[in-house]
Amino acid sequence: MTTLKDDPGDTFPIPRDKWPTKAHAPDVLTFELGDRSFKDLDPVARRRMFVNFAHDTIDLGKGSRVVPGGKKGTPTEDHPLRPVAYCDAVAMGESAKIRTAFLGDTGRASSCGMFVRNLYKMIGVMVPEYAAPYKPEQVIAKEEAFAKTIGARIVPGTKEIVDGVSKLRVPQKGDAVYMHNGKKGDESHQHMFVVEGWDDETMKRNGDLTQHNYTVLAYHSLQGGAGSNAEFPADGGCMATRSGTTVFSVESPSVWKHNDLKVQWWIDLDTLVEKGTDGQPYVAPLRHARY
Repeated sequence: MTTLKDDPGDTFPIPRDKWPTKAHAPDVLTFELGDRSFKDLDPVARRRMFVNFAHDTIDLGKGSRVVPGGKKGTPTEDHPLRPVAYCDAVAMGESAKIRTAFLGDTGRASSCGMFVRNLYKMIGVMVPEYAAPYKPEQVIAKEEAFAKTIGARIVPGTKEIVDGVSKLRVPQKGDAVYMHNGKKGDESHQHMFVVEGWDDETMKRNGDLTQHNYTVLAYHSLQGGAGSNAEFPADGGCMATRSGTTVFSVESPSVWKHNDLKVQWWIDLDTLVEKGTDGQPYVAPLRHARY
């Protein structure tokens, strides 16, 4: 079992400008203070950089790979710092007690919302609750509420004007998409991910990116809350950060479904940065080892 510890004298949450000196698995993941704010970047650059931040915090999880031992056959852990880096990728700046909770074995340890929260903290998003220690089962709701107050929360069916014509608005690179099965109180069937970009091959087969005549929406996605794979079975059902492909069937302009999950809303990165960040230098993750 991975053991996490706090440094003497720390108070939580640790401000992001202190993160570069507080990384817990520096051989795997560290943080660097930027020389400008996210507001200072042009929209194309900020979306590209935000996705790069997400890339540097995927391929981590709560499990270490177990490899065969020597002559005595004793198995050993390979990459024992992987779970420690995972905790920094989803809950940097929080206490050891809170970070350890994300190494658990229940759905409450799912990190999909925390993955987005950590990225938002890096760029200075001013969700009021970020100033206090994390409280379970509040992250996504608080981010939605904040995004709504600044006009960054977009719902399926929203239209935009493209070349003088009203077209269906859809999530873009760097936006965070939230989906749920629609059953009130059922938090076990929900997910949140960051859009890496279009899955162009699927889109070309099923829709027209130029005319916005969508029958499907196919994205390359970056997310926490991902399940285990053959290499890291100890990641469990929802305790890893990975890339993937997420395809929605467009049943109507306002109904987009992925299996039993329906897109409820997404957060537009440009509006979030312009209206919802503090204007202070961002913190960038730096990846040093990838498993």
